[in-house]
Amino acid sequence: EMLRSLVGSEMCIRDRDTTAPEAPEVKVQKDGSVTITPKKDSDTKTVTVTYKDQDGEDKTATATKGDDGEWTVKGENGETIDKTSGVITIPKGKSNPGDVVKATAKDQSNNESGPSDDTTMPAPPTVTPDQKSGNVTITPPTKGNLDGMDIEYKTPDNKDRKVRVVKGNDKKWKIEGDNPDGLT
Repeated sequence: EMLRSLVGSEMCIRDRDTTAPEAPEVKVQKDGSVTITPKKDSDTKTVTVTYKDQDGEDKTATATKGDDGEWTVKGENGETIDKTSGVITIPKGKSNPGDVVKATAKDQSNNESGPSDDTTMPAPPTVTPDQKSGNVTITPPTKGNLDGMDIEYKTPDNKDRKVRVVKGNDKKWKIEGDNPDGLT
């Protein structure tokens, strides 16, 4: 009986959507904020962003595109969103310096894109000159994820020098490569 009623009416059968949307773009800005931009021509319904805050705690922000086309964001760390474009912004100072921010997109059918990511700017070292001795002390930042620094300087006879300092697995800093001036 049901078959007869179905035969007499129009049926619309859709293929199941199995194609994931394009991954959003994650970009660290010059001011230290991070923007996450969903692709414009994508069928993205949600964007999930994961990162660490300045204390190294995991944070998640999820943006959702409403049926009206407007975007909203739910986050835990002051993230904002442009309601029209869906661009999520993690404000400067809210992400862990030198760490990775990752984002994925999902469509209406729950297909998920691969992740895209960018690494936040590392915190700067502290530079302390000693006027009496002429020595300069460079102290790596204590917060954030930093595993190396390039130090550029001029010698007393005005030669340009560059030294690479890296943090080993033992968490101690050491000079890597040439050290013609015997820096410590």
